Amino acid sequence: MEDRGKRKLLATTASCQGHEGRAVTKGLIDRLSNLPDHVAHHILSFLEITDLTCFGCVSKRCRELYLSTPSLKFDGFYCKHFETYDKRLRLWSYLDRYLCHRGVNEIQRFHIHWEVESEYQDSEGSFDDLDSRDQKSLYEDENFRLFTWIYNVIRLNVQVLDIRIKTDLQTPPLPPCVLLCGSLKSLSVNMFGKILKAPSLASFSNLECLKLQDVIILDEGFFKWISCSCKCIKELSLIHVCGKGTMHVTIESTSLESLFIERVYSIFHLNISGHKLRKIILNRNFGYCTGNPRTDKLLNICAPNLKSLNLTGSFRNQVNLGRLECLEEAEICLLPDDDYSDYDNPDDDFVILSEVLCCLCNAKVLILNKEATMVM
Repeated sequence: MEDRGKRKLLATTASCQGHEGRAVTKGLIDRLSNLPDHVAHHILSFLEITDLTCFGCVSKRCRELYLSTPSLKFDGFYCKHFETYDKRLRLWSYLDRYLCHRGVNEIQRFHIHWEVESEYQDSEGSFDDLDSRDQKSLYEDENFRLFTWIYNVIRLNVQVLDIRIKTDLQTPPLPPCVLLCGSLKSLSVNMFGKILKAPSLASFSNLECLKLQDVIILDEGFFKWISCSCKCIKELSLIHVCGKGTMHVTIESTSLESLFIERVYSIFHLNISGHKLRKIILNRNFGYCTGNPRTDKLLNICAPNLKSLNLTGSFRNQVNLGRLECLEEAEICLLPDDDYSDYDNPDDDFVILSEVLCCLCNAKVLILNKEATMVM
């Protein structure tokens, strides 16, 4: 404690003694300035943009790190940033200026979480009091800012992009150019019910990881694009994804290693094929109720090198798992489905589950939930 007090005294004296003081100042330890850039950037990668801004105001060195950090999080905004139109406009302007001041500094990772409700208050009254023309202008301005920021980080060779946008505004579909960014390796999109369009089948993507949640896919063309154009993809995750109308989906990949699907609606047939597939998790049901729900093969899997399989849901349609000779672990969780209550037949459940278990005979570990064991 005594030594620390002496150093503080030296620092205070040094600031008042000109050349001699500067010599003493050099002897003091500035730990942050002495850190290598990559170490300082790693520390800053945990900060949201609001905290990063405070850090950038500390010193010239901190500002340099603030403008050059390769990991950005446009997150951590609170209701106070959106409670009036003026405050929201100031926030937009600040983020615009920040990306402009960064210049050509590359962004390796970019996370944007923009969750705004439409009930704002402006200086005159409620947001709903704005006339239709002003509301339309506000919607367009919001959308323009959001997608301009995404375009900017794509221009700066982003490798990991995490987009989470939830607004009551009429957000347009995610531009196909995002999926086609040459530097992009990992893309996570959560658009809360917005449309996702597939790029041209003639395009090529370097994506290795694609995670989609709460998006609407127009047709099977998106899955054809994954099969034909994503030659490097290793991980695919689909959560709460639905299509416009019935879809017959085929996911065929020579590079895919992990597949996770949960509550994907509007899919009538699902065909999965991949020689490098090591892990598959399918959660809940596929397809629609029909007068004879067991006549169609709902799920077909061709993954001879699969090591881990998790099936959760109601096996109301035929399931073809193929030959799983390398399987090490399998888990079957049978869940009731009210949609098929009119067709319940314990004998049929026994036959279908028996066929599934026959395909899992090579598994070293087999886990069945209570409902599945009761059927057997």
